[in-house]
Amino acid sequence: MFSGGRDSSDGLREAAVVGLVGLVAALSLLLPAAEYRGGSTEGEVTLFDFSFVGYFVLLTIVLLTAIGVVQLRSGVPSRVAAVGFGLLFGLTALWILVAEGASLVIPESILPSTVRRLSVGLGARSGAWLALIAFAVAVAASLRRIGWVASRVSRQPEETPLMFGGRLGGAAGTVVGLAVFMIGRNVPMLRVAAGPERIEVRLWALPFVGPFTFLALVSFAVLVLALLVGRFTAPAALLAGGFALLSAISVAVTIGVAGLANQDWLITRAAELIGRADLNGIVATSSAAGAVIAFWGAMVVIVSAAVGLGSDRSR
Repeated sequence: MFSGGRDSSDGLREAAVVGLVGLVAALSLLLPAAEYRGGSTEGEVTLFDFSFVGYFVLLTIVLLTAIGVVQLRSGVPSRVAAVGFGLLFGLTALWILVAEGASLVIPESILPSTVRRLSVGLGARSGAWLALIAFAVAVAASLRRIGWVASRVSRQPEETPLMFGGRLGGAAGTVVGLAVFMIGRNVPMLRVAAGPERIEVRLWALPFVGPFTFLALVSFAVLVLALLVGRFTAPAALLAGGFALLSAISVAVTIGVAGLANQDWLITRAAELIGRADLNGIVATSSAAGAVIAFWGAMVVIVSAAVGLGSDRSR
């Protein structure tokens, strides 16, 4: 009575999906969950760097995956697994939100005089993002909603081939633009060297620009989901297109600022950031590569949003 009339093969399929995404979520714990930078010091951390936290999350994933697979194979939804993976999804989303917004809430007064907000950054990395996606898929599979998602993604009776192609094309283009944009946020756009000390500035670590581009990423993801399921396409396209445009403008300004890296006043400021009283041996270079990559990723999203909006209006 719990299966809602679905074929038993659906349970086997969704059990396999839960098993697969559970494995992906477990492997994501080995990837960096966050990247930090303070002055000339930077590094990456995984959950296993936080005492027993990594092992606790790994054990939780294994148990939830096992429960989900057993119950789904018997033909019933696994509400226990769905709730558990949902909690992990919420915690992961909170971690990403805190990490990406940290540069806005760190009180400048508590930092040493040689450290300014531009030299302190915290950002979510690939492990956190991969786990977030895996947990979301695990929730859907545990509730036996994969079939519903597949039915929404496929061509609808009211859709013409052109409308269907526009919907999927817009979603595919947004995924590509999102990936390019994320890569650009993590590629150094400015390097400052003072003897053995090195500072690499990335978009995610810049105040206001980093959190703002994070909001753009979220809107891009919303657009992908809206296009795939064919609902709320118009508002999602406008949201993502608007954030992409504003992000492209802010990144373009950042590119211009990075291009001034060889100016004396900026080198002086760089010296202050790393606590050097003298300017001897200080070299600032910039290819603005990260900002350029992010800019073009945003432009791809703008075009994809327009395609998605066009397919929605043609209904």
